Parts: sequence; C-alpha cells; structure tokens
Amino acid sequence: MKKYHLYSLIILISAFSFSQAQATAIQAYNKIRPLIVQVKSSASSNSEKSSYGTGFVIDKSGIIMTNYHVVSESIWNPEKLKSYVVFENQSLEAKILNVDFVNDLALLKIDHQFPSQIKLAESLPDKGEEIFSLGLPEDLEWTVVKGIYNGLVKHGPLNSFYMSTPINSGMSGGPIVNSKNELVAVNESIRLASSQISFGVPLPDVKSLLAEKNSNALTSKQLYYDKLQEQLTLYQEKLTNIIQKSFKKEKKISKIAIPDLSENFKCWGDSETQQENFYRSETEYCSNEYSIRINDTLEEGGFDFQFSITNNYLLNQLSWQNLISSKSTLTLPEVVNSFNSEATLNYTPVKCIRENITHGNSPILITICYQKILQLKGLFDFYISFYKSLNKKTFISGQVKIGAFSRSNMKKIINLILDKKFEVSK
Repeated sequence: MKKYHLYSLIILISAFSFSQAQATAIQAYNKIRPLIVQVKSSASSNSEKSSYGTGFVIDKSGIIMTNYHVVSESIWNPEKLKSYVVFENQSLEAKILNVDFVNDLALLKIDHQFPSQIKLAESLPDKGEEIFSLGLPEDLEWTVVKGIYNGLVKHGPLNSFYMSTPINSGMSGGPIVNSKNELVAVNESIRLASSQISFGVPLPDVKSLLAEKNSNALTSKQLYYDKLQEQLTLYQEKLTNIIQKSFKKEKKISKIAIPDLSENFKCWGDSETQQENFYRSETEYCSNEYSIRINDTLEEGGFDFQFSITNNYLLNQLSWQNLISSKSTLTLPEVVNSFNSEATLNYTPVKCIRENITHGNSPILITICYQKILQLKGLFDFYISFYKSLNKKTFISGQVKIGAFSRSNMKKIINLILDKKFEVSK
C-alpha cells in the first residue's frame, strides 16, 4: 500500500512538473510571439524570399534585431535584393542601421510603431536553467522550443551561448528568453551532426551592439567595408593577444616541449606510424573552430595551428632525407587550397617567401604565403609552415593558418615560433 502511494505521488509530481514546464512555454509563446517577425531577402515586398530568418522587436520604434547572415545577401547584392520585415500580413522594407560581423548580429529599422518590445535580462542564466528559443523553423509555423542553458563556450576571443535546444534552419535571429520572458541570447546556429546542441549570441554582445547609437542607415558597400575593417582589425588584435598568452604554457608530446593551446582553443591529436614502425609522427591540431562569415564565398577570422613531431627509428639516411623534404616543402596549390575556395574573387594572388633563419642553436626553415584582402586595408590571410631539425633522428614541423591579420601581428606569431626552443627531454 505504501509503495502504491509513493508511486502515485511520483506520478503526480512528474505530471505537475510537466504541466508547469508546459505552462512556462505557453507563457513565453503568448508574450514573445507578438514581438517576433520574419526577415527575408527578396527582389520586392511581394516576391518570394531568396533567404529568410527570424527577427524580433528590440525597440518599439521599429528597430528589429536578427542575425547578420540573415540579411547578408541583401547587403552585398543591393541591386538585386532588399531586406524586408514580414508581420501581420504586411511586408515592409527595412533599412540596416548597424551590423556586427564578428558576432553575427544586425539591427534593422522599419517604418512602424510596435506596442511593446522585448525586455533584456540583467544577466545570463545559471547553468542548467531552462531557456526558450523562438522562431520560424523550416518555413513552418512559429515555434517555441524549450532547452537548457549550458554556459558559454570560448572560440578564441568570442563567446557562444551554448544550449541543449534543437533549433532549426529559419530560427536564426530569433530570441532566446529565460523563464521571465527576458532576452538572454539570439539564435545563431546548430552544431552539424548533433541533434540537440545549438549556439546563440549571448546577451553581452547584444547589449554592446545596442550601445552603438546609429540613427543613419548603412547605405553603401563602402560603409559596410569600413565597419568590417574596424571590426576585423579589433578581432585580430584580441586573437593575437590570446595566442601570445597561450604560447607561454607548454606540454610535451614525444618528449618535445610544445605550446599548450588547449585552454583557449579546441585541440586534438593524431599519430602516424609508417613503414613497419620505421618512423613515427605525432601531431597536435588546434583551432578556434570559428570563422566570421562575410558572404557566401568569403569567411575570415580563422586560426588553425598544427605541430608534428617525427622520430626516425629504422629509416636509412636517404629515406629519412626524403621524408624531411616532403615535410618541409610546400607547393603553391596546397597553399591556395588552404584559403577561401573563391579566393581569386576577393584577394590578390598568393605570394610566398621561404627563408632559412638561424635562431638560437639551430636553423629553422620558414615558408610564409599570403594574399591581401582586396577591399580591406592592411589585412591579409597568412599560411605559415616551419621545419626544424632537433637532432639527427627527430624534427618538428608545423603549419599555421590565420585569416584577416595585419603584417605586424603575423610577425608576432612567427616570433612566437622562432622563440620556442622545442627542447628534447632525456
């Protein structure tokens, strides 16, 4: 009898918890839904959309927030497409007030007065707290999706709002609210090949964009390039500082001291044994796992680093020298393929410099390939490879790929490599 009562109590508690969560979701939908709009890029207000996403009323005077990538097509193809805000059976042309390329946010202005606006939370939720994502998934009905906030995830200088929430295409730019229906983030993306992992732009970045008072619309490509130049320049300065700090920590692979970048970047390892254990290479890869999408063919801001330690066990001298040659020589096609696939549309041709630099007790072979971003002053994509013999049977090689960097910060990265001793432990 006691077991029966306990079982019944569990059912009642579970039912109450479910109904309470359901009620919270309904409240979020009823309160926030009137503040949500569709944002589309199309040739005219009545034309079918070329692309679309979600937006929401951030200021009742007619200011809408969404993701930058939702309106990027109309920004870079204004002669073909315009941005429109669709709500209550009307489609109004939108002016773009401001863009945060790095954090994927945009502010739009339409000629309409709304009765209210979404309220901003004072702070981010606690880990494990329920949150609700709203938007228009897959061009279906307006949807609210319940999830759990899991904290911030670092991508170099950026933070992503990490949540267990199955958002889908079309929900980009929609609001993420807490149980009080206050904005805590903006829907941004899902992790490929994962059904429940999603990311958003966190509240502090939303507030930063709102703090930039900008009453005049961005009306020309040059104004966008100027803003992009400013934001990428600041971003690569922050990224350089993080890389410099990361190089101060060390770890050992194959008894060689290398920089430990794992605190600020995503790192993983691999090993390779060839020719019946005649030699072995152990490699570590690190990346900020984030690129700033400028348009459909151009991404910037990436950082990828690779260290590889190779030890000779039984190779004869000729085979060992051939292996060294293969690891220390880059061909131009390899470099070109490492950059954007449509590089010739946005960059100068690739140029490479190869130098054998004596630094410390032994020389290090450095190859630097670069191409200038045509529309941005003083910013380049760099591909750096290096090779250094540590003794007769061990060498270290590596590659660095960095996007939208200045020459001065590229030199800082090269100096970090040159200053590393890569000492062999006995």
